[in-house]
Amino acid sequence: MGAELICYIVKVKEVDGDTAVREVKNYFDTLRPRIQAIVDAHQVKTVTDILDAVSVERIRDGVASLCDDLGIVQDACDEEEYLSLFEDIRSTYVDEDSIEELITLPLDARDLQYRGLPSDRIVVAGERTWGDEPDGDGFQHFKLTSMLGLWHILGYE
Repeated sequence: MGAELICYIVKVKEVDGDTAVREVKNYFDTLRPRIQAIVDAHQVKTVTDILDAVSVERIRDGVASLCDDLGIVQDACDEEEYLSLFEDIRSTYVDEDSIEELITLPLDARDLQYRGLPSDRIVVAGERTWGDEPDGDGFQHFKLTSMLGLWHILGYE
């Protein structure tokens, strides 16, 4: 037994940053009412209340349905992690500065390497682990943007 490399290997195409920020903001604006509907349907004040309650089981279908409708692949996490992300969409990613920070690829991250021209890069982000999830900024960036369904907007393949 030994450590394994857990990583994302992504083709990154150049996209206009201002356009991407606007598209992500619009995308999040369309998500907020659906997220609020899930919260309202289960009579809680915030998504965080759901995380602390036994109602996670009851809303599993609502979260899965929302993810399916939006084309978000639910393979790397559970409903509680998505609920936490949805709360971030409702409360954190509301202005252009916070969205720009979210979508900026951390090219100086310790766990990220890339090759290619500035307009078209092959990026590897990850590290050797003993089974736990890599915690480097590059890996976490790709995981988060994948979970939120942002890859098509950001030019990731």
